[in-house]
Amino acid sequence: SNFIRELPVEMQAMHKLRVLHVDQNEVREIAPWIRSLTALVDISLSQNHLETLTEAIGELPNLKKLNLASNQLLSIPPELCCVTGIVSLNLDNNPLRSPPREVVDSGFGVTMEYLSRFYQSIQTNSLHLVSMGLKAFPVEAQIYTTLQHVDVGDNLIETLPKSIGNHPSLVSLCLPNNMLRSVHKDIQHLVHLAKLHLPFNKLESLPETVSNLRNLEILNLVENEFVTLDSHICQITSLTDLRISHNRLESVSPDVMLLVNLSRCSLDSNLLESLPEEFGAMTSLRHLSLATNDLTALPETFAALTLLTLLDVSDNAIAMLPTGIGMCKDLADLLYEGNPLDKMPLEL
Repeated sequence: SNFIRELPVEMQAMHKLRVLHVDQNEVREIAPWIRSLTALVDISLSQNHLETLTEAIGELPNLKKLNLASNQLLSIPPELCCVTGIVSLNLDNNPLRSPPREVVDSGFGVTMEYLSRFYQSIQTNSLHLVSMGLKAFPVEAQIYTTLQHVDVGDNLIETLPKSIGNHPSLVSLCLPNNMLRSVHKDIQHLVHLAKLHLPFNKLESLPETVSNLRNLEILNLVENEFVTLDSHICQITSLTDLRISHNRLESVSPDVMLLVNLSRCSLDSNLLESLPEEFGAMTSLRHLSLATNDLTALPETFAALTLLTLLDVSDNAIAMLPTGIGMCKDLADLLYEGNPLDKMPLEL
């Protein structure tokens, strides 16, 4: 160790320098002028005090090895992915948050793929970090508040944190096939959110504040653990597509009548024994699936659902369809197998 705290600026004139080893010193940062050293092939800065790494590191076209082990780095600039010839990256013993430790531990290839996807998200305002083994909502999604689309499906994320509310520009948020158990109430601040895609998780409820998502059109909660279709979900009056099949639903709030713009509703594969009379107020419905429940009857108010083109009530315990079902003149697909129907209404 020579107790070097910074690289002398005069080094930027060393255009033929190929190897730079400054291990076991006290360097805290690498200045942007390092981009001038375009001949560099091997950089080793292990066991220093690096807290940040300049994005200029991505402008070294010949770099093949980068050793940053045992520093204080919280993040690696995504621009590093622009160094297409790099074959070795050592990030051991750093308190990294971006990429997170679980990504770094998965190896060089996964780490570089993560940085590449992150870099693309900066250019497109769309963050796609699918199947990366993430255990927490990515810090990048918390920092870049201009993001419009976030897809972090097929990971191990258990909660949507308070920081989710920092994204007023977000239009779609997708976290399918994670381990989600909770969503922070600050999701209400996503005032432009049109699509919330949360299937195949472990959610039992959403915060009451989701009723403030006045632009939400698509809500997918398939394969979760909901027991009731709550009032606050029914208060999202902008919904056009609601999917909550394959849960444990036992009841539907009478406030379902507020979903006057809903055109598609999937409640199949639940534990429903009845539906509220207010169901008939959803007069925009065109596609309704109630298959594989324990329904014994449908409300007579179904006669008001005159725009229905598909009604699936198969595999229930329905003995008779409502008498006004014949008012649904556009009904093209009526699926009722697996029910003890005595007879069909005459108007059909």
